[in-house]
Amino acid sequence: MMPRYRCSSGFSLLEVLVASAILALWLPASLYTLQLALSGQAKVQQKALLLEQMWLLKADIERQWQRGEPSAQHQQIDWQLSSVDPQQAHLTLTAEPYALDFWLHRQQPEAVITAGGDPVE
Repeated sequence: MMPRYRCSSGFSLLEVLVASAILALWLPASLYTLQLALSGQAKVQQKALLLEQMWLLKADIERQWQRGEPSAQHQQIDWQLSSVDPQQAHLTLTAEPYALDFWLHRQQPEAVITAGGDPVE
């Protein structure tokens, strides 16, 4: 006759303690990693919002400059417009940590060629 070994139906105390220790070490590390990822995402989102506001302000200033004198205002973004000549200007937008430079050009009316070949505006 073969000897019978007792079978336990669950985990031993040692196995439960080892699993608990592994979870106790892994959980805070994964939560810290998640916190870092979420805070990084928030910073990227803030920077993207600032850049979007800068592009919108650029469009407003450019539209106003096409019509005459720009007078756009923004709380976080400083801007400076320097006229090069009546058709061109240099625009600088500054908001920490960004500084964007743009060249603005007024649209010239396109000439229409007639059958005789003389341009007509």
